[in-house]
Amino acid sequence: MKRRGMLAVILAVALIITALPAIAFGADSSARPFNDVAKNQWYYDDVYNAYFKGLFKGTSNNSFSPKLPVTRGMFVTVLYRQAGSPSVSHSASFTDVAKGSYYEDSIEWASENKIAGGYPDGSFGPNNGLTREQVANFFYNYHSVYNKNSVSGAKNTMAFADESLVSAWAKESMEWACETGLINGREDKGKYYLAPQEIVTRAEACALFNRYNVIFNGETILEYDDYVDYDALSAYDNTRKDYWFGTQYDGLNRPVEPLRFQSDEGAEFNSLAIDSDADRKVIYLTFDEGYEAGYTGKILDVLAAKGIQAVFFVTGYYYQKSKGLVSRMINEGHVVGNHSYSHPENGMSSLNLQEQYQDLEALQNCLREDFAYEMTLFRSPAGIYSEQSMALVEALHMKSVFWSFAYGDYDTSNQPSESAALTKLKSRLHPGAVYLLHAVSATNANILGQFIDYARSLGYTFELVSNN
Repeated sequence: MKRRGMLAVILAVALIITALPAIAFGADSSARPFNDVAKNQWYYDDVYNAYFKGLFKGTSNNSFSPKLPVTRGMFVTVLYRQAGSPSVSHSASFTDVAKGSYYEDSIEWASENKIAGGYPDGSFGPNNGLTREQVANFFYNYHSVYNKNSVSGAKNTMAFADESLVSAWAKESMEWACETGLINGREDKGKYYLAPQEIVTRAEACALFNRYNVIFNGETILEYDDYVDYDALSAYDNTRKDYWFGTQYDGLNRPVEPLRFQSDEGAEFNSLAIDSDADRKVIYLTFDEGYEAGYTGKILDVLAAKGIQAVFFVTGYYYQKSKGLVSRMINEGHVVGNHSYSHPENGMSSLNLQEQYQDLEALQNCLREDFAYEMTLFRSPAGIYSEQSMALVEALHMKSVFWSFAYGDYDTSNQPSESAALTKLKSRLHPGAVYLLHAVSATNANILGQFIDYARSLGYTFELVSNN
């Protein structure tokens, strides 16, 4: 069996079986790019359904920002995508809708079709938060245009403690939304509330669009309860391989072995050892965290001062002992990666597939439960891997991250001198470099700022590894 066909089986998704037609996704539904959308959150399925259908996009490569308020411009843009992004005449204009803005066509379309209007002063308020009653009104107007069903004469079935707070202009649309089940009330101490003036979040907006498509368009919402097909995975070679970046370099100072790896295993298993684009003077900083030696805080301070984000690969031991630092990493915009829970001495391939899965998920569940955080990057303990272990990592929607530079910085009792270490880091600079540094190193903490300044002086930029 060809590898891609086999992996399609491994990446199978368990669906709710219904008689309704399923949503047709435009994106690769095997990917889970957002580390702020955890499986244990109520909105997990809603966000990914809306994302894969092409209605919503992330706020960055790795973030969705589910709790961020949805704005009028943002919501109308999603309605516009829902309608198939029709052409617009640009006959209307609003004083605060800039030419070329991402929501320009969407707002003009909504205005032309009387789905959403502006304010009396000629503005639209694209960056204003959208309330629940405004959402009901926008859907009500959209439905009357695109579903061609009568929306008039909705029965007043409202029995909410705060229904008097619904604005007069929104009463009919809110009654319609409640009657059809699009908008539900919230229960508190035996009473139900509409909260019509409450601002809707991006996650809630995803849920509303999915609910609309289920109620009115007969679509099915998929449940992303992934399972691992151990039989398919067992067909991969489990021969142990020890990764190293080698001692041969090309004319751009790039190590040859990571380039070979990137075009071979890297391309096959969604892995990264080096960014092979020779024209990109970019560096990816990554730190391995097996235990805390007292220097991670200083490293975070330096990164904050320089305005740089990095990836921190943590083990289960590190996580349990240093949750405060992990929390700081997340809060300051860094990426926390999975370095396995137990860090097996002989690598993940020394465990059977079920043990590997349990080890990886043990650490994932820690961050899901404590921070609602989903790890999307993985680093093999000791650089030991097999094709089988890499296939499992990909099946769990993570990218394996190796490196194109590392050095002897991990022995706390035999640290390299700062001058020698800095010279080494400088001398091995190359386009697309993935630097592996150990955060237990006092030397690394002390020279990091100098290295960053030097690299920038040569025109290098620092970027985060993404799961794309």
